[in-house]
Amino acid sequence: MVGGCGIVKTTKEIRQWIKKTFKDAGDFDSFLSFVHLHGFVQQGRKFPLEDQALYEALRAQHYAAYHNIAHLPELKITERFGKEIHTFMLTPLLYMDYFYGCDEKRMRALFQTTLQRLQKKRCLL
Repeated sequence: MVGGCGIVKTTKEIRQWIKKTFKDAGDFDSFLSFVHLHGFVQQGRKFPLEDQALYEALRAQHYAAYHNIAHLPELKITERFGKEIHTFMLTPLLYMDYFYGCDEKRMRALFQTTLQRLQKKRCLL
């Protein structure tokens, strides 16, 4: 994992930060799992022993990245759904969870190289 995060102002910069910080989709998924568990800890909830051990392992691996991005200000996010345009405000961390957290296909596509995308398109033709 790579450290450091300047101010992230766009969704493109969020994607670049993710690619620079995490080595693959599994590593990023592990980070999002830590974010969920850390949310419970911040609420004062207790874990069973096996979940506490998982949380501690994930914390050791991902806390530096979490600390870099967790308190950045909200971004204005605009999405199109057909002819409708929806605008809302999310922090970079919430955007990552919202956009990639429950969509494994998007997460894998984020880490594909340009060469892999071209090879995939050639196979489909």
